[in-house]
Amino acid sequence: MISRVFINPDGSLRIMRPNMRRWDTEVCSEEEFCVRVLDSDMHKDSSLLGLTYKDVDEKSIPLDRSRRHAWRWADNPGVFVDNTVPDPPDPKKDKLDRIEKATSIDELKAIMKEMVK
Repeated sequence: MISRVFINPDGSLRIMRPNMRRWDTEVCSEEEFCVRVLDSDMHKDSSLLGLTYKDVDEKSIPLDRSRRHAWRWADNPGVFVDNTVPDPPDPKKDKLDRIEKATSIDELKAIMKEMVK
């Protein structure tokens, strides 16, 4: 199956996959169907206009999505995990750190009020 990899200006990637449940094997080949659906879906999403894209075999996209934010594109090997990209900050960790560092009940109350908002 073919997927479309869009390369954002910051180097991150967006992956578009066709819905294969709509494929009628008697109408066209798998590749023709994929390209047709991807073209159609691409033109429905204005945020994709002007982005560079590559059509790739689905098997070339990493299965492990734990570092999805670090996927990047290179002509060889294609989609890869760039280990130099830092992990995004965890909003819960910031609050937990603030709770740990709190030295008074008033500080804890202020943090709790922020969490309830």
